Amino acid sequence: IFIYEVTDKIYSTISHILENLNKDIKIYLFGAALDRRSKLRSLFEKEKSTAIIACYQDNGRTLVNYIKDKLKGYEGLSAENINLIIENSSLDRQTIKKEIEKIKAFFSDKRLKKQQLEQILNVKLNNNFDELRDATLIGNKLKINKLMSEIEFIPEDNYYYLNSLNLRLNKLIEIKNIDQNKNNSEAVLENLKPKIFWKDKPIYVEQLKKWDLNSLQEAASKIGQTELLMKKNSQIRNDILIKDLLIKLCNQVSSF
Repeated sequence: IFIYEVTDKIYSTISHILENLNKDIKIYLFGAALDRRSKLRSLFEKEKSTAIIACYQDNGRTLVNYIKDKLKGYEGLSAENINLIIENSSLDRQTIKKEIEKIKAFFSDKRLKKQQLEQILNVKLNNNFDELRDATLIGNKLKINKLMSEIEFIPEDNYYYLNSLNLRLNKLIEIKNIDQNKNNSEAVLENLKPKIFWKDKPIYVEQLKKWDLNSLQEAASKIGQTELLMKKNSQIRNDILIKDLLIKLCNQVSSF
């Protein structure tokens, strides 16, 4: 039995169930963080037949530390290469774990080289879409129209396109959250870890000037809605959905 979004309001019910629970039945509860005063947390910590596990979503910093630990002693483990592994994984630790296994098997001499790393990670080097993404997030309609007529949207890469947009928005949101309306985003950008590749910094600065935190969060929500549409209806042409999303995001910039 799986129960989601639990709070202390369910404490009495769960206590009663545990007292009369059939040993063949297993119950899993999922909820937000429970503070130390939580009766539900206390119940699951003290009962012999129960267990409680705290789970935290990974972020860039925790994944950097994870990669550094797993590839300790490897030459060429630069910030750029670490960033490459993280961005290619969609911030998923299980994906990174598998990629690290490949890296260890391939680089038996413990010397990482960027070009070979890109090859074994199957990095999707779609520079044209990166250009389209960046043009969208600064509201450059002329460039978007030109690139949309040139780019072939490959069906198997549709979720990569969404992921590319989502990763960039999440990074901009992270910077805005750190800045806390001090209008010092450029300084935050310089000290961000993992570091932004120096060639990408100017476009980040330009995008940060175009968006505020609320608008970035709205844009991230639109990406989620598009992904849901793609997954729910196999009859919809995903390339049209992605193009429509790009236009909406561009218009959102233009409305500021």
